[in-house]
Amino acid sequence: MWNEVAELYGEGISPFGFFSTELVRVAGLSPGDSVLDLGTGNGLGLVPAARAVAPAVVVGVDFATQMLEVAGQRAARFAVQNVELVCMDVAHLDLGDATFDVALASSVFQFVGYSTDVLREWRRVLRPGGRLVFSVPEIGSDPAMSMIGDLIGEHAAQLAPEVLATSRVAQQNRSEHPDLAALCLAGGFERAATSQLRLRTTVADADEWWAMQWTHGIRAFLREFDEATLEQIKRDAGIRLEGLRRPDGAIPLTLTMTVCHAVK
Repeated sequence: MWNEVAELYGEGISPFGFFSTELVRVAGLSPGDSVLDLGTGNGLGLVPAARAVAPAVVVGVDFATQMLEVAGQRAARFAVQNVELVCMDVAHLDLGDATFDVALASSVFQFVGYSTDVLREWRRVLRPGGRLVFSVPEIGSDPAMSMIGDLIGEHAAQLAPEVLATSRVAQQNRSEHPDLAALCLAGGFERAATSQLRLRTTVADADEWWAMQWTHGIRAFLREFDEATLEQIKRDAGIRLEGLRRPDGAIPLTLTMTVCHAVK
């Protein structure tokens, strides 16, 4: 699925490019910092991180080969050479202990189940005093952003029983994320604190909103449905989005990310 969105993630109206670059900004990188970009994807955060720490190298790891290919193309397009891209599972890093000054993970931690074991793995590769800076989306923080999850849950019954039994839809967790700072402390970090990043934007109509849903992780859930059900989900979304439309015609979106800063 991530290979399918390699060219789409963070592009156009998608908010994820903004949050990737903002995570780099709030991380406060300095020239010479050794940086690991976890779940680097198509390089949205890789390029600004590499610029911030040059001439030091930023290592970007991801398990989606097409994402890494697009990341390499992005780095080349911006003439950024101080990057290294590696195909690797972020939960099991084939990297040495105490290798990096900073580890970044933009909208990745939720995909590894908020695991303290993964946090320990990320801590392992940091030098003493090294920093982990990562973000996760706030579920349900805005009706236009949380609507797609609600609709997926409402239409899950349309899936065949044998599909639903193993479907990603059935596994979808709509609960709020856990206390990130507490998880970091449980994972061995000395201290941790959270802050928030917020993006306010708009879409022109339901078609634009629908197109955005296919550019990121929610695609994994949508692709479980047949075409007829997808059309019904889209129609239902259109009706609800009309109720959110402003007098100027735009449909407002507010996406909030919680950022966690943890120190080894």
